[in-house]
Amino acid sequence: MTQVLLKAAFGFAGVSGCLGHVGTVGSICELERKQAVLASLHTVLNTFLSHWICRLNSGVYCKTGRDGRPYAEGRPFFAGSDGDWAVSGHSGESLEQTNFLFEVSTSISPRQICEVGFNAGHSALTLLVGAGGNSSYLGFDWSILNPGLNEELFRMIRDWLPANNMTIVWGDAHSSIRAFLLQGGGGICELIVFDGPHDVLQVLKFMPLLRVMAKRSRPFLFLDDVGCVAAMCHHSTLAWRFLLWLGMVSPISCRVALGHAAGEMGACLGRFQWGQVVRCQTFDARCVARTLGMAEQLQREHWARCCLEPSAQVNPDAYLVHIQI
Repeated sequence: MTQVLLKAAFGFAGVSGCLGHVGTVGSICELERKQAVLASLHTVLNTFLSHWICRLNSGVYCKTGRDGRPYAEGRPFFAGSDGDWAVSGHSGESLEQTNFLFEVSTSISPRQICEVGFNAGHSALTLLVGAGGNSSYLGFDWSILNPGLNEELFRMIRDWLPANNMTIVWGDAHSSIRAFLLQGGGGICELIVFDGPHDVLQVLKFMPLLRVMAKRSRPFLFLDDVGCVAAMCHHSTLAWRFLLWLGMVSPISCRVALGHAAGEMGACLGRFQWGQVVRCQTFDARCVARTLGMAEQLQREHWARCCLEPSAQVNPDAYLVHIQI
């Protein structure tokens, strides 16, 4: 079945009627071809997750779904987080979020995509198909939830997209990025996707590093789980609002997947900023975290106290984050 779907995906351009067109019509045809390829590859990926997962490594990945039902060979479809035996909370569970990622990638056409949080690979697949064959992918992920599975999924996607240079660093993402930057790897990422830890302290801790990773002429940031109502979205949403207030990020657009379980998925796109627009070089992320649940106006009033001057006395429990202006 996999080979049939793959042939359908990559053979779509030959039967779409797009060949020979130029200009606007050709661009529309190319967009349609990418959408068809992406849909087919997502189907292959989800089929693998839902039907073949227990065949890997003597069934080590078999788990009971959140709906309480154990894995059963031949369950008819990938049931998302309601019957997920291996990977939960990925972008492939929401067509709206997949479309948003695809639109971002096609409009920006990044040559270098960087991502924290590979998970099942749906977002990486979407970004690369949208950006086209000239784009490269650099990922950082822990691979601790499903050891071995994440690596297998990465190899699958890399094999599907041989024209794209794909690299991933497994292990603690924060430490890996710091090591990458110490080796002179900054200033390369034209689109950074963050789908890592959702705790506000962790999100804010990553941002200065990711900002150094960004290419200054195209410093796009895509932050997942923002603006939605699920509990895991609250911290990311707070972090996003603070980054805008701080001046470290300027907003472009946000989208919430209203059709997905009461808006449980959302994301925002913005640009990193430098210079005098950034309010302070050091802030206490724990001070920011204490504003969780406050009205936005009260949050902004409180955040002014989270910025620290170099000579300021620091609370013993402070979680300091430093920014290069």
